[in-house]
Amino acid sequence: MFTRGGNLSTIVILARHFRLAQPTLRNLAEIVNDIDLKDDEFARPESLGLDRLIVGIAMRHHDEAGRLSETAATFDSLHECFRRKR
Repeated sequence: MFTRGGNLSTIVILARHFRLAQPTLRNLAEIVNDIDLKDDEFARPESLGLDRLIVGIAMRHHDEAGRLSETAATFDSLHECFRRKR
């Protein structure tokens, strides 16, 4: 079973456990950790803006399917940005 551990969110623990080597996935995991735990552990500059964007998505969509769809597209776009920046 995977769960939070200390100052790390589940996504970071999963990324480490499965040894995800892609820097793009590690970046996303660190951002989600900062948003989820609100402790700025990784001090990712994208965290605050993405947090506000996700809150806005939740406010716009009353149905879970709409929230998931738009949030997934947002993370896909951020992943692509990191992938091409290398």
